[in-house]
Amino acid sequence: MGHSHRSGSLKQTNKKHKGTGASKRATTAKAGPGRVERTRASSVASQDRSLAAAGRMQRANQAKQRRDQKREAVWLQKRVGGGAAAPKIALWIPLSPLADCHAVQSLLLKEAAGMAQQAVHSGPDAEAVSMSTVLFSQYKQRVTFVHPKRSAMDVLELAKVADLVLLVLPVQQGTEHAIDQEGETMLTMLKAQGLPAVVGITQGLDAINNGKLARDLRSFGQRFFHTEFTDEVKLADATSGVQLVRAVTSAPVRPIHWRGIRSYMLAEHTEVEPVEGDADVANLKIRAYVRGRPLGVNQLVHLCGLGQFQLLRISSAQEPCPMRAARDDGLPQGAAAVLAEADPELQEDLEMEAQVDDLAGEQTWPTEEEASQLQSAALEDDSDKPTAKRPQGWSTYQAAWLESSDAAADAAAPADDMGDVGDDAQLARKKAEEGEEREFPDEVGTPEDVPARKRFDRYRALKSFRSSAWDPKESLPRDYARIFQFDDFLAAQKAVLREGEAVEKDQNEQLVRQGDFGRGSAMGGGAVAGHQGFIACGTYVELVVARVPLEALRRRAARALPLLGFSLLQFEQKLSVLHFQQVMRTAGYEAPITSKERLVIQCGFRTWSAKPIFSQLNLNCDKHKFERFLQPDRFCGASVYGPATFQPAPVLLFKETVDAAGAVTATQLVATGSLLGVDPDRIILKKIILTGYPLRVHKRRAVVKYMFNFQEDVKWFKPAELVTKYGLTGHIREPVGTHGLMKVIFNKHIKQNDTVCLPLYKRVYPKFDGERLEVL
Repeated sequence: MGHSHRSGSLKQTNKKHKGTGASKRATTAKAGPGRVERTRASSVASQDRSLAAAGRMQRANQAKQRRDQKREAVWLQKRVGGGAAAPKIALWIPLSPLADCHAVQSLLLKEAAGMAQQAVHSGPDAEAVSMSTVLFSQYKQRVTFVHPKRSAMDVLELAKVADLVLLVLPVQQGTEHAIDQEGETMLTMLKAQGLPAVVGITQGLDAINNGKLARDLRSFGQRFFHTEFTDEVKLADATSGVQLVRAVTSAPVRPIHWRGIRSYMLAEHTEVEPVEGDADVANLKIRAYVRGRPLGVNQLVHLCGLGQFQLLRISSAQEPCPMRAARDDGLPQGAAAVLAEADPELQEDLEMEAQVDDLAGEQTWPTEEEASQLQSAALEDDSDKPTAKRPQGWSTYQAAWLESSDAAADAAAPADDMGDVGDDAQLARKKAEEGEEREFPDEVGTPEDVPARKRFDRYRALKSFRSSAWDPKESLPRDYARIFQFDDFLAAQKAVLREGEAVEKDQNEQLVRQGDFGRGSAMGGGAVAGHQGFIACGTYVELVVARVPLEALRRRAARALPLLGFSLLQFEQKLSVLHFQQVMRTAGYEAPITSKERLVIQCGFRTWSAKPIFSQLNLNCDKHKFERFLQPDRFCGASVYGPATFQPAPVLLFKETVDAAGAVTATQLVATGSLLGVDPDRIILKKIILTGYPLRVHKRRAVVKYMFNFQEDVKWFKPAELVTKYGLTGHIREPVGTHGLMKVIFNKHIKQNDTVCLPLYKRVYPKFDGERLEVL
């Protein structure tokens, strides 16, 4: 009988080398989406071939899409200076009185195929601003040349609508006379406002007989333009007409954001239409090209120097300088068709300020009888008191309010609003105060005759300037009842700009579908399909502006400047609190600039007078420290009352010089900056520091004098925390005597030569310049 082995329970069992029964496809499907390892070489090769074929088709499709996009972009770019677009606006700027812009333009016109139009807009004086629209048929472009008077303010205003700036640099008398102070001021203003495309023209080389000197002067002109405007500037020689034409026609259009988000225009013809029943106002007819984005008839229009107005209608008009002599637009010669009429229900209102409700607060506003009784009582009480010196033209009642208010108490120290610099003594005093403020910032003296608790009753102490809470709605001034506040201004701005982008996109798509840039108006009557009341850019139209004051028209005509118009986006006519950033004094202005001093503000395309307050720009907290002076060596912020404006926008601050009769004799640029935002809740705190000195010191304890003069003041400010210039913190324990001495305990040992400080804060607000804000 053979031996047989029977395995037991401890027998080793090896793993079987086979799958679980599921196929690879089922395993992949069960694993879910994601990258899967390939199985066989044959499938890999077939997939590679299919992917390669699909990749070739996809790449070809993408290349076709890129070609179409570039073609469309080129077509749309031709709308500026092309057949279906408005002519380029070229602004002549002489950098020196030696420059002759008319001679350069005469040479340039010799190279043009023909001058289709030359319109001169004459003012009341002999020095009128001339405008000439020229057709360059070889380049299929039209250019409107504008010759302003050699005035920095006139050049700055016309540069708001310019597509091209032609700078003429005369070098015939050497580099010392190539540019003067007025020319440097123009360049500074233009850079601060936003420069369009620049063409640098060197003039006077033909008058130089020395060849080496001529080469050096040509090199000087090239270095000057490249240094001031980088390598993007186009260069030309005033002796070569070919170079001039090529530089003007080939200069790329440089987008300016604050101007590109709206419609704007340069008036080529204006006409006044009387209004029945009202002899003080008239309807103004303006013929111009629509530039920028499409213009809506229900939008408000801001006319520079006049104000903001509503439109009645927009009609078509015959182009004064068409690309072709004859056009077949279906209208008789000289006939005008109404493109859009304003709808009163959809039209923006002209209401700028909010309606003040005197009963909206917790307390009722006093009636006229109560106000007169209070006035008489105050005058009787103060009849025996010596009155302080008050400004010229102020009544006794107004001076009584100043003397009793906290603003007058602040003015007892060096005043924030010093007014205009009238004489050398006042200028020297302001410079001394500015130097003292720079050396001892925020330090004030405690008055000896007035208790500190009354003199500084509106101030409060803060545990931490960064983290302590401050209610933005607390104790607001009455001027805040006149302004509008937005829940989220940035969100409102994005929504409004998104609507404008949608209209512009539909306009461009409509233009691309038509695909013809050679027929005068390529938009089919100028209207944008799908958007009622919007007129496409590049259309020559006649606007009828409603109810323009005749007095304002006469003031504007005295400047002898063409009329400029800008469309206002939604909410931009509302009054609010504007904040500026990166505000810095210009190098050419040396006089001190105080907060609440009257300045002329230009924000974007609008100008108004205001009394701004300056402040520091703190990024780590919601509170910002007030600055009494605009220091010349650092950036700061500024806050003013003004019309709401979408950012970004350039900001220029001017100071006017007024003679004895009240007429403005000169306007000087004093500071530049940019728009930060619109926010009435932005908290600006004025800081003052009351100082005292240790009389007796023992380790952490000291007796401090000269901070207060009354025992009650020590008890009033006892909860406030004290600090020293060496970094210690302390608290008041108790008063000593009746003359303001106090015992203080600190966190460390205090030295005898240390200075004890009590910082106090109050919120400050900008001021209105007059009863009504006039935006021009």
